[in-house]
Amino acid sequence: DKEGRKTACVSCQAGCAMGCAFCQTGRLGLGRNLTAGEIVEEFFFMEKEAGTLDNIVFMGMGEPLQNLDAIRKAVAILTDKKGRGLSPRRITLSTCGLVSGIYELAENGPFVRLAVSLTTADPALREKLMPVSKGNPLPELKKAIKFYSEKTGKRITLEAALLSGQNTGIESAKRMIEFAAGLDAYINLIPWNPVQDLQFKTPSRKECEEFVKILEKANLKVNLRIRRGVKIGGACGQLGRSAASSS
Repeated sequence: DKEGRKTACVSCQAGCAMGCAFCQTGRLGLGRNLTAGEIVEEFFFMEKEAGTLDNIVFMGMGEPLQNLDAIRKAVAILTDKKGRGLSPRRITLSTCGLVSGIYELAENGPFVRLAVSLTTADPALREKLMPVSKGNPLPELKKAIKFYSEKTGKRITLEAALLSGQNTGIESAKRMIEFAAGLDAYINLIPWNPVQDLQFKTPSRKECEEFVKILEKANLKVNLRIRRGVKIGGACGQLGRSAASSS
């Protein structure tokens, strides 16, 4: 980031079963869960390549709450004084919204920061974009998020991939404001990163900034993320399989 801090974006699965319509990884389906050893190895490999890392986000391939046992072991190693000695405050787990998993995390840890990929608070649109919403409806998701925040005393991050003409309008902003009401939440927005063969469009800077202004007028704390790794297919939502040209 601008202060020079480095964050490792760590995968917990090979592929993903969640099938979010805007995500390259979701098109792969689930290959398998990674072991705790593989997860720890990711971190140390990145640290070897990039120097000392300050933070971890479980935000790469896979749904962390579907491989929670391995993540618990990995976090235990990375936070142990004999391991890497990281503070749990520097670790974030990002989920697409598995309600039962959020309750499990709140009750039994690891007690890290929680980020929820909301994308939209429009029930019909969210079911279309994120099939997980069918079994984890928005009202139940909000209850789980609130429970986690109250149980742990931690602020929650609500994430949204902004899709031009889909979830960036005034009505979408109003629904997000309504969803965030009563939550100790921070809103993290990222313009959608292009994925080959997917027909979504990246919103313009103006489209994003107008959306941010509406949220900020409602006194929400909002961050419009800097996009990194787009050119190498390593940005948020772009992790997947690509084929080299034969020519």
